[in-house]
Amino acid sequence: MAAPLFKLMPRLPALREFFRLLYLDGVRSVGLVVLMAAALAAGEVRLMTDSLGLRSAYSVHLQWLVSVRVLGPLLVPVVFIARSGAAIAVSVGEMAGKGEWRGLRRQGINPFGIYVLPCTVAGSLSCMLLLCYWLATGVIISVVSSPNFDVLGELDLLFSQINGIDMVLALLRAGLCGAVASLITCWWGSRAELNDRDQGLSLPSLVSEGVLQALVAVLLLDLLSSTLIQPITLTSL
Repeated sequence: MAAPLFKLMPRLPALREFFRLLYLDGVRSVGLVVLMAAALAAGEVRLMTDSLGLRSAYSVHLQWLVSVRVLGPLLVPVVFIARSGAAIAVSVGEMAGKGEWRGLRRQGINPFGIYVLPCTVAGSLSCMLLLCYWLATGVIISVVSSPNFDVLGELDLLFSQINGIDMVLALLRAGLCGAVASLITCWWGSRAELNDRDQGLSLPSLVSEGVLQALVAVLLLDLLSSTLIQPITLTSL
């Protein structure tokens, strides 16, 4: 099954595009993800300890569960779309609108392998990387912001209760959402090849529509995936 995939992906251009997108999406978005994760983690721990009266160690564990099961897999793809969705759609739209995709087809090169496939893989891996940044930041900030600052004790309790299944499922959800968002924004950008402004196919309208539909798709996909995996995650409580 891998042979058709490599035929679609000419090596050098596709790899160059893949690493460019991976750097744009998975590295340059770290600051925003870290800030969001830190703010939410500090607020969650304070809410659990001050309002609910929970012990600091249990608050750190609950914050981890909220991040890995709910907020992380949902908000990381949303950040990815907000940060890179429009850029992806514009890049594809400019190439398609200028006739570059037609030129590639005339040369026997599939545009899907040149840009869309590397973009989809890079988007999926970027969301997985950003989720790891999110979870690591959440753990550090929740431990530091807890009232009883016992780093070793709280981390020991947290690591003893971490379920590997939660982490794997969260990474799969984030990666799937990143791939779907990339595909949707690429598809809407590629419609600029039709170049029919009377039908609302101007590049700005296509970009806004692609970003909006990518957000809706990610929200629905996250709802569906969380519903399907709920029986699995409940066993680890």
